[in-house]
Amino acid sequence: MLADDITIDTAVPQTFADLFSPEPSHWGLRGDPYLWRELASVLADATLPNSGNAVRETIERTIVELTGVDLSVTEPVFIERYPADGQSGQHVSMPH
Repeated sequence: MLADDITIDTAVPQTFADLFSPEPSHWGLRGDPYLWRELASVLADATLPNSGNAVRETIERTIVELTGVDLSVTEPVFIERYPADGQSGQHVSMPH
């Protein structure tokens, strides 16, 4: 049985915009929210593919296009167009 204060969102996402909202409450590096917002903007009107693998492939391909870096990179990636705030400014964490 669920507690009274727990809500379950039963809405099925229809677009990538649905997946990118709301934003995470915590970020790894200072550039991460900028990459998140850029991904959300680029993919906003795209209809979700029918399979989870296709969704993942679309997001991964878009990350590569936006960062210019292969996803096998494990170090933080410098993105010049992002603000240089703080020690990790202009850097994003690559998904693993």
